[in-house]
Amino acid sequence: MAGPSWVTNEGSEAAKTAVPSWVTQPKVPAPPEGKEVVTDFGDGSYILKGESGGLTFVDQVSGYSTPDIKIITEIAESKGGRQRAGDIYRGEAAQEIAGELGTRGASMAKGVPFVRGYVDPAFGFARSVAQGVSPTTAMDTIREAVARREQEAPNTVAASRLGTGLAATIATAPSMTAKTVLGRAGQAAGYGGGMGILEGIFGGFGEGLFSKDGDFQKAADTAVRQAGIGGAAGLGFGIAGQPVAEGLGTLYGSYLREPVRKTVEKIGFKKDAANVVEEFLAMDAAQAVESAEQVGPYGSISTLGPNTEALLDAVANTPSEGARIAKQNLDETALAASRDLTTRLNDVLGEPTPVGEGIKSQKADIMISTAAERRQAYGDAYDFKIDADSEGGAAVLTSFGKVDPSDLSGARTLLREAGENPDLLTGRRISADEITDALADAPEGSVVVSNADGSYTVQAKPTVATIDYVTRQLYDAGMALKANNQPTAAMSKMNLARELRAALDDVNSDYAKARAAGKDAIDQKLAADLGNDILSPRVTREDVALAMKSVDEVGAKQLKLALRNRLDELMANAKVNPRTRNEAEVVEALAALKAMNNRAVAQKLQLALGKEAADKIGEQIAQTTGALLQQAQVAAGSRTNIRRLVDERLKEIVGEPLGATVGRQGIIPTIAGAAADTAFRGPSQRERIAGLASEIAPVLTQRLTPEQLRRQAALMQQMTGYIDRASEGARTARELAAGAAQGAGRQQARREEQDPATVQLMRQLGLDQFVNRMR
Repeated sequence: MAGPSWVTNEGSEAAKTAVPSWVTQPKVPAPPEGKEVVTDFGDGSYILKGESGGLTFVDQVSGYSTPDIKIITEIAESKGGRQRAGDIYRGEAAQEIAGELGTRGASMAKGVPFVRGYVDPAFGFARSVAQGVSPTTAMDTIREAVARREQEAPNTVAASRLGTGLAATIATAPSMTAKTVLGRAGQAAGYGGGMGILEGIFGGFGEGLFSKDGDFQKAADTAVRQAGIGGAAGLGFGIAGQPVAEGLGTLYGSYLREPVRKTVEKIGFKKDAANVVEEFLAMDAAQAVESAEQVGPYGSISTLGPNTEALLDAVANTPSEGARIAKQNLDETALAASRDLTTRLNDVLGEPTPVGEGIKSQKADIMISTAAERRQAYGDAYDFKIDADSEGGAAVLTSFGKVDPSDLSGARTLLREAGENPDLLTGRRISADEITDALADAPEGSVVVSNADGSYTVQAKPTVATIDYVTRQLYDAGMALKANNQPTAAMSKMNLARELRAALDDVNSDYAKARAAGKDAIDQKLAADLGNDILSPRVTREDVALAMKSVDEVGAKQLKLALRNRLDELMANAKVNPRTRNEAEVVEALAALKAMNNRAVAQKLQLALGKEAADKIGEQIAQTTGALLQQAQVAAGSRTNIRRLVDERLKEIVGEPLGATVGRQGIIPTIAGAAADTAFRGPSQRERIAGLASEIAPVLTQRLTPEQLRRQAALMQQMTGYIDRASEGARTARELAAGAAQGAGRQQARREEQDPATVQLMRQLGLDQFVNRMR
């Protein structure tokens, strides 16, 4: 059976030459007969090999022996002989008393800065309380148990203490707040050096005081020595730790940002272009999905937020193929949006009438189409008797009482020309003093109208025919006022006409049927006028709301046709700038948008067309507006940017005078720079920027379907999560690395016969010369 490397199968003479240098000749007392001496420690202890090849350690002074190969190997490799055997014996006995958990816990606690020197008394006191033994005995037991742990697993002990110390330090290490790495290194050096000195003093004092043969003098000496080590180590590790931490944080952050790069590439940007746009996409990610929903079918990545719009502005104003591509894509999108606006207007309002036919032709057609059937349709309606005592009849008469005498006078003329009885509108003018007697004598249902001079006009109860012709007079008066630029007065008379007709509808079903059959020219003309004027700010939302109370289905058609014709007229009058290459359709769409794109018009359209139809137009207006505005902004360019580009290009071509260059940087650097430019000349910065713009522009401005744009927006949102995780990971890595450096600078936990852990770390880093000077 082969034994350890230090064992030989030869006799004692061969053993003397085959064993390591620490093997000595056996000394008295002599080994037992029949046993071969493998190792003689010179203190009365041996490692013997029996006839069967088994090894035994024997201490003939104390009588201790063991065949445990692990213990024998440890004694042999440590050259400790009886002393090491005694340490092992006492240590294992102490471990049995202290327990596995207590021993390991105390051993690890010796790695915690500041408290490491006070572990033995602290654990000893806890054991003395728990087991009822003296504190001194308990402390000796813990010390022996931990010493044995250090002997049997030195590497494990060192690793556990280093990890414990680093964990404690990292958790409590402050963040360095300087803006630069150099500044943070300075802060870390000051903090690390100061804390290293304090840790050395406090921890070293406890380590010296509570050692096996410790006293106050030894504690003071240990504190001073370890304060010097800790201060120097804290200073060095503090300085070195910050750049290392910065590098580790950057590397780890780059690793974590790999999903960001892949996401940007999924969106469509590659290589350097991806690096440029990444930040802009991230800044717009929060609103990207909402923006994608709003732009509709005219969206591109450049429409997802202000930062991507700014990126578009930069690309479009960079002299490159990218600028041409961006403008071409936006022109195509604007043209499609303009055509879709026209289509949407045609779908909701109907197509405009042929060129040359507007509101006048429309109203003329209304009169022609209703003249022949008018009298027949209204015959039964005119025969109806208004009951003044009914609620509906009273409402009709109340509205009729609002008619001004001048309008009643005009209505009499219309009645006379139509062959109706005008006398029913003839009233008797009386003073305020005569009103009581006049009312007593007046026919039932008579109407009293107050005059401006304080007098009253009493007239007989009106018929349906008289009211109908009064509404025509009101309409004509309203049109005259409108032509005279008195829109408020005009709308007042037209609304009163509508009010009278609506009141008659409620009490006279024949009148309502006649009007509903589309034979009423005035209703249709009123609706057409409303459609023609609804875009004007002079027509208020209240005017529209009142007017729509009496607009029927036929009138609604006339309103839509008039509105569509009015929009077509506005679009036809739009001026195309001959200095631009804008499509006429885009310019015309802008004219229509200018007329419709405000809240008041939107609400008036909702009142007139209904919510569903108005929302369809409003949605198209919003989407088309966005597309046209973006195209217009890019087409206009940036004069400031253009001036800057021209200035940079002039400087690039003319260059700096040689004398100025030499004066600024010296002759040798100038010659070296010229040589380097000649040897390594590549694309200029301007050319590289133009190349990147050409890569970015097609992806940034390509028109996408709503579903495609939503997917891109979702990718942008996903990307921000990756960026946040990468930033947080990089920050955490920097802080952990910096904290680890601080912890390394404060590692003073050691075995009695070894250097402090800090010194060991510094030696492993190749700083032996510095360590020797420090000691």
